[in-house]
Amino acid sequence: ASDAQEWAAAIDYARRWLAIDPLHEPAHRQLMQLYAFDRQRSAAIRQYQECVRILDEELGVPPLAETMALHEAILNRELVLPGRAESPPQGLRAAPVAVQSPLVERESAWTALQNACARAADHGQLIVVEGEAGIGKTALAAAFAAEYARQGASVITVSCFEGETALAYAPLATLLQQAAAKPDSRERLAGLDRAWLAEVGRLQPSLLALHAHDLDVRGADPFVAQSRFFEGIAQAIDILLAGGQPGLLILDDIHNADNATLDWLNYFVRRLAVHHLSVMLIWRDGDTPADHRLRQLAGQCERQGNATLITLERLSPAAVVRWVVQALEGAGADTEELARRLFAESEGLPFIVAEYLNLLAGASPLLPDATWPAPGRVQEFLLARLAPLTDIARQVLSAAAVIGRSFDIDTVTDVSGRGEEETMSALEELLARRLVTESGNDQLDFSHARLRQVVYSDLSHLRRRLLHRRAGDALVAAARRSSSEEEIAGLLAYHYQLGGEHAKAAHHAFTAGERARRVYANREAIGYFEQALALGADDICGARIHLGDLHTLMGEYSRAEEAYSAALTCCPPAQRADLEHRLGRLCARLGDTRAATAHFAASQSLLASDEVLQRAELLIDWSLALARTQDDAATDLAQQALAAAEAVGDVAQLARSQALLALLARRRSGLDAAREAGEAGVAAARRQQDPAVLVAALNSLALVYAERGDHTTAIELIEEALSHALRIGDRHREAALRNTLADLHHACGQTEQAMAQLKQAVVIFAEIGDDLGGENAEIWMLREW
Repeated sequence: ASDAQEWAAAIDYARRWLAIDPLHEPAHRQLMQLYAFDRQRSAAIRQYQECVRILDEELGVPPLAETMALHEAILNRELVLPGRAESPPQGLRAAPVAVQSPLVERESAWTALQNACARAADHGQLIVVEGEAGIGKTALAAAFAAEYARQGASVITVSCFEGETALAYAPLATLLQQAAAKPDSRERLAGLDRAWLAEVGRLQPSLLALHAHDLDVRGADPFVAQSRFFEGIAQAIDILLAGGQPGLLILDDIHNADNATLDWLNYFVRRLAVHHLSVMLIWRDGDTPADHRLRQLAGQCERQGNATLITLERLSPAAVVRWVVQALEGAGADTEELARRLFAESEGLPFIVAEYLNLLAGASPLLPDATWPAPGRVQEFLLARLAPLTDIARQVLSAAAVIGRSFDIDTVTDVSGRGEEETMSALEELLARRLVTESGNDQLDFSHARLRQVVYSDLSHLRRRLLHRRAGDALVAAARRSSSEEEIAGLLAYHYQLGGEHAKAAHHAFTAGERARRVYANREAIGYFEQALALGADDICGARIHLGDLHTLMGEYSRAEEAYSAALTCCPPAQRADLEHRLGRLCARLGDTRAATAHFAASQSLLASDEVLQRAELLIDWSLALARTQDDAATDLAQQALAAAEAVGDVAQLARSQALLALLARRRSGLDAAREAGEAGVAAARRQQDPAVLVAALNSLALVYAERGDHTTAIELIEEALSHALRIGDRHREAALRNTLADLHHACGQTEQAMAQLKQAVVIFAEIGDDLGGENAEIWMLREW
């Protein structure tokens, strides 16, 4: 195509190229050149205008400097004629020397880390590394982790990213995802007990394939709670960190963690005595006030003698001198004078020192009296590091900032809209300038969270909206290829909402809420369902039912009633019976027997004749609501429920009805009959997988033994019930069991144990009380059920 007679054919090929990839800017430039060489100057100018249009509409960016320069050359008739050697393309600016952060003035912190990890062999340790932003917390942890791993210890590091607080268990999911991608880690997890593997599979479904037989990850009850799931994650981390030395789990920027992750962390840290490993938490001072739950957890561990708290301070002038001398050795500059200037500018903050050294390392000569960008305003300071970037590198970095702190090559390519070669070239430039770092498996991270914030805040609103929409589309496409769309539903809802795609955002928020419920992240689930409703979810009734269930589980009864009542106004006829049942159950818990009876009766009238199992469940709840004041009616309903459960052979409802008959028989002074029914109820409950049913059966039988005067057996049964109840998220039931246990200990003269249980019960009741569930609530009825 270099022959002047072949311009037409070359133009045809260039047009075909653009038809395949209309966003490929080099192809636009090639076609512009070919038109100009063929003396079609007006066509070349129109091609430039078409390039400007499509880049603006699809990517929201202007053409590159090279494209604009070519346009100017065509306008001014300055284009180099074919046959002449073209000037070589302008290369990248010289990359600055990589300036490593030495561990100056961190010797005492290093020793404290060593001692804490050594003590973990006897008792698990909590390590806290705290300090202001940029103080070097992550650098210290990374250096220690590398050295500790070289000594043969197993180390896991996972970061919590800003903007992911709505993503339930985000850092734990990342941890398991990384483990699933490593053959040695997968081999370790394959040895996990199948019951714990099933729990881990809720968060990382790909790990279920490690077991030869199918694992059941369904919850037997909508209120089945977190403890078994929490323990499954704990067991997985245990096996991943097993080795000759105590393992080390590092959670960086833990102040950014979601509530569900903090719930799990609270569970895990309180049981470190049996895990024999160290957990290192890294947090920023300004984001963890004195009453933050992380500080409370650390304080409890410190009082028990199992915590090491390390607070990093700013560097002294002498430390900055040592760093500068080490970093710029052989640079030919007056390093001591430079270090004094650097300390004055940075005030000893390691992040600012490192950024200045990165900025200055490429300068020649390094002059202490040169004009430096002032670090007082970090945004302007970091923008100075971005200024030398080429246009494509800046566009790719902007796309990465929208995706998040961590991103992969394929996604950033799709979101930026640039070609694969252009994106790779841009990423190499960003890596060379240490603006991003490689973290393995084609993943990259911003070198510092503040850098991402600066890039993101520098984008216009319209540009952000476009990139968020493209990020959602790219992530959906990738997730569908790996059948993992549900796992990132919360992230998709985030991107589509900020991208203005509210219908898509609502759909994914609803999906994220359902997934959060399955992994017992109840507070996050509430947030997702509320987000789905606000964005116009299709299944409004379903979202409100979920909210009613979740608020009931959290003891927020007024909100639960509002959600159920709102659902009743918009639900299809087929769901009305179920909703009336739920409202009746809620009113019964609040002690409003009249309202509960009205709802139960309405539900019964709406059930079809073949809905026998649903009728059994309804009759049991109805009987329980009447048990305190109407024994005969309650007994009749319980017997009807038993007959219905036997008719369909449902073990769970058989256990519930028998336990209920035991409760009623005890009230009527038929203790022998009550014990017989109670034993049958416990036996049936043990044959099924619902811990809530077993708790109720054990509790009912325990009260029978208590009335017979056998307090020792009653305590054993209640303690077993409580051990199962800790796996259930219904906090009222836990409080009621503890109160019963307190009474039993008191009856046995065990005052200290009685007070300990009573205090815990009172704390729970105080925490979950609300305007509907206060003094009027029939809370104490739960002691019998």
